[in-house]
Amino acid sequence: MAQAYSVPTTMLGELGKRGLVHRDINGIERKSVQDQQESKRYFRGPFDIVHTTDEPTFPVLWGHATDRERCIVVQPDSAGIIREDCEDGAHDAWRTATRLHFSLDFRLNSQCLAACLTPTETLGGRAWPNFQMDSRRNETVTALWANTTLGLILFWWAGTVQQAGRANLTISRLPELLTLDARTLTDAQHKQVDLIFKEFEKRPLLPGNEAYRDASRQALDEAVLIGLIGLPESILDPLAVLRRQWCSEPTVHGGKSTRPN
Repeated sequence: MAQAYSVPTTMLGELGKRGLVHRDINGIERKSVQDQQESKRYFRGPFDIVHTTDEPTFPVLWGHATDRERCIVVQPDSAGIIREDCEDGAHDAWRTATRLHFSLDFRLNSQCLAACLTPTETLGGRAWPNFQMDSRRNETVTALWANTTLGLILFWWAGTVQQAGRANLTISRLPELLTLDARTLTDAQHKQVDLIFKEFEKRPLLPGNEAYRDASRQALDEAVLIGLIGLPESILDPLAVLRRQWCSEPTVHGGKSTRPN
């Protein structure tokens, strides 16, 4: 590129805090009993997690399922059932529920989303912990940014690549993820975010490693980088080169035939 352009970014942890570890939602552990050669089971988490498609009182987004994770809005897949004598803990846990969730075990060559939004406030799970923004209006733009090509690359860069085609983040490292600094957006830009979200909330995306041929992902890039942030259209051609180069990385495509020729 003939010229460099700055994009306002920050660590995700500067915008809020991570949700609960899944063990604090449904964990069961054993604790030694003093003066006895035995251990006693106790509840670390206040909920039993039951997979359901009904309308639960405490909705939970627990596991991955590629077929229902092609659009930025993802329906919860489970319900939290309060365990006996755990009512207070359940309501404390529920106070952490949000719409914004991040993938921890992101299979780049089969899954489409680095982050998603649930239709209503939802607890996170083992695969999709939620993230509590200091300002809830920043949830939508953060989810949109995370699924742009640059958002995918930043997730891959921050994650560990123990298996080709997969990027893993631990929940403790999630606040270190670099993201668009939503605090810099004006009210007018937040209105633009709403328009972009309406356009893309039900628009299917291809898996991350197919971004080079994903018309929806490329349209999202243009909407966020040019329509929202205000970068010039001259970045689109270099971005297309970067997109194709990233999708050609073995740690991204994992050897799948969907990689660029």
